[in-house]
Amino acid sequence: MIMTFTKPNQPDPKALQKQVLKDQTLTFQKAWYEKHPWLHVSMGTDGVLCFHCSKYFKSGKPPQAKSIDQAFVNTGFKNWKKALEKCSMHEKSEGHKLAVRTAAYENRPVTTQLSSAVSTQQAENRASLLKIIGGEMFLARQGLAFRGHEHHQGNLGQLLKYKAEDDESFSRWLSAKRGLHTSWDCQNERINLMSSSIIRKTADEIRSLPVLQYSIIMDGTKDVSGVEQEAMCLRYVDTDLLVHEDFVGLYEATSTKGENLARIILDNLLRLNLPISGLRGQAYDGALNMAGKYSGAQAVIQQAQPLAPYIHCGAHCVNLHNKLAQPRMLCEMHLTGYMTWANFLGSLVR
Repeated sequence: MIMTFTKPNQPDPKALQKQVLKDQTLTFQKAWYEKHPWLHVSMGTDGVLCFHCSKYFKSGKPPQAKSIDQAFVNTGFKNWKKALEKCSMHEKSEGHKLAVRTAAYENRPVTTQLSSAVSTQQAENRASLLKIIGGEMFLARQGLAFRGHEHHQGNLGQLLKYKAEDDESFSRWLSAKRGLHTSWDCQNERINLMSSSIIRKTADEIRSLPVLQYSIIMDGTKDVSGVEQEAMCLRYVDTDLLVHEDFVGLYEATSTKGENLARIILDNLLRLNLPISGLRGQAYDGALNMAGKYSGAQAVIQQAQPLAPYIHCGAHCVNLHNKLAQPRMLCEMHLTGYMTWANFLGSLVR
């Protein structure tokens, strides 16, 4: 009986009945086992059966299996002259495909089937999320705005829509999630994670220098809400003797006193795991709370690290120079204009 076998029984073809015709005698070919591995020989049945169909449809056929040749289910197929043709037709039938699927699911426990479905869903979720993160990294790298006036009108929404045009799975995933992973909160969270990763990489590069030396640059300004924000940069020279000035963040200052600003610097160096013993310079503007000799931020830092002298920020120096030079430049421009007009009028008089 077929139920005693866990896989198709395929004995030597010589054991199968021959088909005698008027002018020739045909036998079953061993190569047919390889081409149609579902072929099965059952004791007490002449010919071959379909292992899956005879197992699942022997007691009755569902509507999908009505077109199956009964020879492959009960009586046994033995028309060797049309063996290749009939086997190919049977293999393509809906009933045979149903029996194969049933066997595949039956041989796997429910927990395994559920686990497989979950794994497939997780893989799809992971691939889709990576596409979103890739889009966000592109916009952040190029300095482009993420959002528009509406949620899906911004650069990110349009970029994801373009990516989904040739990816049916991603398009379906975006429609099903309905903005769950593209909300503003999720965007901000991932941007913060990217920022933290870049800052950690910068700190790791400084710590890996043969001689750990770096400087700090800091300046403050008020944001649109009137809150004082301190921008901090790290300056260092890498092993290829290239100078880097890397921005590491904006930090809210509750007070603009020198002691409080110095505490912000020291706290950030501690957070980045950069020893203050490697600090070799500090550059700020010339404001009293930053450059003050006794109570400025630079004085507090120098108490902790005497090898970090204060240097007036070069950008601020240029800015001050331009402000002082502007009135003189205007006078020179006016004087040049007057002399040009005088020469022009003089030429007319001649």
